[in-house]
Amino acid sequence: MTTSPLPRVPQDVLDTVSDRIAGVRLPRLVPTAAAAPGPAQDRQRSLLNRWRDGFDWRAIEDRVEALGYHETTLADGRTLAAIVARADKSTGAPILLIHGWPDSPLRFLDLIPLLLDAGLDRAAQGARRVLAIPFILNAAGHVKMELPAAIEAARARHPGVSFACARHLGMGREILKVLQGQLDRLMQALAMPDPQTTGVILLGRGSSDAGANGELAKMARWLFEDNDFELVDLAFTGVTWPRLESVVQRHARLGMTQLAIVPVYLFTGVLMERIKAQVARLRGQYPQIAFALGTHFGFDKGVFELLDGKAAGLELPEGGLLECDGCKYRQAAEAEHLHDHSHTHVMHHDHGHHHHGHDHPAHA
Repeated sequence: MTTSPLPRVPQDVLDTVSDRIAGVRLPRLVPTAAAAPGPAQDRQRSLLNRWRDGFDWRAIEDRVEALGYHETTLADGRTLAAIVARADKSTGAPILLIHGWPDSPLRFLDLIPLLLDAGLDRAAQGARRVLAIPFILNAAGHVKMELPAAIEAARARHPGVSFACARHLGMGREILKVLQGQLDRLMQALAMPDPQTTGVILLGRGSSDAGANGELAKMARWLFEDNDFELVDLAFTGVTWPRLESVVQRHARLGMTQLAIVPVYLFTGVLMERIKAQVARLRGQYPQIAFALGTHFGFDKGVFELLDGKAAGLELPEGGLLECDGCKYRQAAEAEHLHDHSHTHVMHHDHGHHHHGHDHPAHA
């Protein structure tokens, strides 16, 4: 595929289109027409104004040509045209976006600035400092390798701009609060919200990074500590194990009559739809169990509060939680001025069905 000059729309064609749009006269509505089928007249008028005064053909053509217009001839003689936007590094995976018909590749132009390198360049324009906030739950390859490399490359391209990177969202108290809210809603939806007969499954994406998977395990443990459920488990939709089917089987064998499945996902999409279909199959496979399935985090208030805090620089200097942060035993001890700085303490509590000690390793 070779770079080619972009075929420009002849000016006489544009003039003809403009004249025809300017000549459109919308009919006067009769009183009963407002609720009639078809596009509302306000919408029609908005579209006419957009095409007459708000759409700059030449500016769009210039933008497409600057990105890189390419053509190639297929074996059957037809011409394949494409817009190719290249990243600064050669290790990225290619993304192919295909439009339908009638449609246009112009619908994808607004996505290109959202690519990491292009987004950093755009943020650096006219700025002295750029703060990148990874909208990512777990620190796997994107956070540990790709983002730092992109930041370093951006610093080289913009030596007069200071680039800083906040920590990823992480699995801390804020996300725990979001998960607890999801769990509370699921328990209300169940016919018999008894925590002693209800199993809880946190369902994550899964990663090849053991630390990222361990963060989900930490959330499962924290939920267990803060509630009275007999069993709080974790499962993954891919990459690693255990998978949802095997965890549900385990809960069934242990006598759980209800299951609350909490997806640990920021967004909806293909995977969330697959999870819904998967749970539908499990309902048929285990008719004796009542299933309650949560949803993605979406516009949860807790996520926005976490982002606002990162943007305002309210993180710890190192950018994260210390070992004892989120520990209710530490909080209780501090309330009584009993927490020494060795972070070594043993406290016992009644969880309703067991006792255990809670120790933190001493800090060096």
